[in-house]
Amino acid sequence: SYRSTASGVRWMVAALGAALGLWVEGVLYGVAGSHARAITWMLVVTPIAPVIVAFFLPETANQELEDIAPEK
Repeated sequence: SYRSTASGVRWMVAALGAALGLWVEGVLYGVAGSHARAITWMLVVTPIAPVIVAFFLPETANQELEDIAPEK
């Protein structure tokens, strides 16, 4: 049950992230004057994602599914 919930959340975050990215690029285009410059400015926040993953998501390698997601 956790696997399907995680898959749904992943798709929801992907859709929201895509919409937010397009919106931010549109706002930055008005300031930067070109799409290339706006997208380049957006790359500044790229290193934040690995930090979030490293500190807030648990490591599940080499663990049994029953140990990390027991059914209740």
